Amino acid sequence: PYDLSTICSVYWMFVFGTAFRKLVEKEPFSRVFFSPKWNVAIFVLSFACLFVLRKYGSISYNINQYPNAVFFCLCALLGWLLCWAFAGFLERIPFICEGMSYLGKRTLSVLLLHLSAFKIVTVLYVKINLLPASARSAFPVITNSWWIA
Repeated sequence: PYDLSTICSVYWMFVFGTAFRKLVEKEPFSRVFFSPKWNVAIFVLSFACLFVLRKYGSISYNINQYPNAVFFCLCALLGWLLCWAFAGFLERIPFICEGMSYLGKRTLSVLLLHLSAFKIVTVLYVKINLLPASARSAFPVITNSWWIA
């Protein structure tokens, strides 16, 4: 499912993000990016630009399809800025900061609970629908409508 072009674009985005992060942490950019008053402007501008850009194309990252490299880079940058600004809003809300910190420290536990929950529902689905026992081995889930609930 993954080819060299997908791997290269992922790596390029990693390098791009690392370089951009270093730029943001330097003066005078740090005053803008870490300032609450600029968070609103960055958020609104990024959202508006992404909203306009969606009319000119889309990015299917799983199959490495996008109109051109400039579009891809611009959308990536705007998406990063949007996430950065939104995180700036959330960090000023104490209970959200505490909740995200709690989840961040227990990421592996959350992942394992998800996988356990998938298996429990799969076993129930197999028993209720009288499917063969081998159907329990579907990974991560049996394709059915139960996951909508």
